[in-house]
Amino acid sequence: MLFWALAILVFLLLPTFLFKRFTKSPTFYFGTIFKTTRFLPLFDKFAKYRRFLNLFADIGLVLGFGAIGVDYLIGRKQGKKIRLLLFFLSAFFLFEFFILFFEFLLTNPFIEKFNLLLSLGFAVMGFAGFLFISLAAYAIFIIESAIAGEQSCPGVAPIIPGLEIPKIGLQVPLHGWISILIILVLHEGMHGVLMRKAKAKIKSAGVLLLGLFPIGAFVEPDEPNFQKIPEKEQLRVYAAGPMANIITSPLIFLVALFFSLAIVNPLFGPFESQEYDRVVDGVVIATVDQNIVFCGRVYEGPAFGKLEPGMLVKKINGKDVENVLDLGREITASGVLNPFTITVEKDGAVEEVTIIPTEMGSIGFKVMEKKRAGQDFSQEYNLLSNLVETVTSFLRWFFLLSLVVGMVNFLPMSPFDGGKIAKVMLLPYFGFLKMSKEDTEKFIGRLFLWILLILLALNALPFFL
Repeated sequence: MLFWALAILVFLLLPTFLFKRFTKSPTFYFGTIFKTTRFLPLFDKFAKYRRFLNLFADIGLVLGFGAIGVDYLIGRKQGKKIRLLLFFLSAFFLFEFFILFFEFLLTNPFIEKFNLLLSLGFAVMGFAGFLFISLAAYAIFIIESAIAGEQSCPGVAPIIPGLEIPKIGLQVPLHGWISILIILVLHEGMHGVLMRKAKAKIKSAGVLLLGLFPIGAFVEPDEPNFQKIPEKEQLRVYAAGPMANIITSPLIFLVALFFSLAIVNPLFGPFESQEYDRVVDGVVIATVDQNIVFCGRVYEGPAFGKLEPGMLVKKINGKDVENVLDLGREITASGVLNPFTITVEKDGAVEEVTIIPTEMGSIGFKVMEKKRAGQDFSQEYNLLSNLVETVTSFLRWFFLLSLVVGMVNFLPMSPFDGGKIAKVMLLPYFGFLKMSKEDTEKFIGRLFLWILLILLALNALPFFL
């Protein structure tokens, strides 16, 4: 442990020392701030597409703050009755939109009883409302688990590519740093483009490094000048960053789909099939779990007592299984939470059993390929297979990280973009306080800050139990 601690310390200190020695960038022990004006003309180049950028940012305001965003952009210009009707119609549309495109966000079995409320939260207040209710719902689950003497996973955790998240067992691969850098550059870049569209001055742009790792990016505005631009333009600037990350996710999904259908399947697929036909002579059960532990909870293995190590897998859902690819495809096609039938053979006896995955999608057994005598995969296949797997993993994590960063930045608390938006957008709903605009904005900021800090602390509680 001491060796690794010293290695990490050197790994962080050495790059910072070199940056301090050979550049003019400000350094702070482990960190470096790179500032530049070199790329500012790019902001002006893209800022000329005013209509597109306004629509882009306005969609971001609606996704970030739901029907309240629609009310700000359109409703406040209407009479009371039309405004109220517009609010409910937009909330209904956004509810259906969420179910259609973001239902995969409602897959946490620990808070599934709140799924309707989560969907309504998005409808009324966009991703800001969805995350707010998610944190509250999971905090309730953690408290209930603690009272019952049961363990639970933390609801929030730092994501450091290459390191396993404690008590969760999830690890973002090292290439996640590349994704994070691209995500941060896109995020701050869109802030910069929208600033220049609004004729706001920008002092510099840059990145923050921890050792060699990017942990942040920034666009530094001329603050007094920025405060002079219209309120709506300021909100568009704030919304453009997280919107850039959210819109990147479906684009990355399409890239991944193209990579799979247009490159992997036609080019690598036939070679892979040829290799499997030459090397693999069936699939056998390798291990069967009696119990599955997740987040400190013990689940009975769904395959225990039904399958045994050494059994030959013949079919899955009635379709022949010749290799692990067939098995994986059929289980995925049936749905990770849905039951499936598996036909196995042992000592000449064939039987069919039904496996019901746990609520977390675990099937409770692992398989391995039975190789033909004297046969093994070629070096070329191993190299190509590793390349395809790496690219696929990169696209998958890029998709997830981009969506998470975009959503989280709509949280209605400082220093997130959503905190700045909330102060302005929610102002009319707090008119009953009879305070000045400045005092009301401060109250809104403090209210959400303290509520969310409490919820975040409760969600992090399992780290300390």
